[in-house]
Amino acid sequence: PDQQDDATLEHFVAAGAGVVQRVEGRAKVPAGEWAHIAAVQRGPSLRLYLNGRPDGELKLPAHMARPAR
Repeated sequence: PDQQDDATLEHFVAAGAGVVQRVEGRAKVPAGEWAHIAAVQRGPSLRLYLNGRPDGELKLPAHMARPAR
């Protein structure tokens, strides 16, 4: 199979009423290698992690933010 070039992360969140929010990562994800990817919401922030390291952040609209537990 053909290997694609390295790429960055993108995560989309439906914010209601047809609005979609997007958060983008900065680091390259190596093609053909396993990676641990996580999207974590804490309060008003949505953060992307790549292999345990912060990689992108989005401030969520007020109606989507919830208190951290």
